[in-house]
Amino acid sequence: MMQEPVQILLIEDNPLYVELARRVLAEGKIKKVRIAYCRHAGSRNGTSVGGRD
Repeated sequence: MMQEPVQILLIEDNPLYVELARRVLAEGKIKKVRIAYCRHAGSRNGTSVGGRD
């Protein structure tokens, strides 16, 4: 039986914090995590959406 990945939406301006969250979650018991992230609408570049498995 395959486990579906846990999906998380993270709203964060700093891509380094996104990577930090990904690494912390990878150290836990959940083996499959999919993080989608977007920048806060108030950032200089506007809102952008990205993601990685």
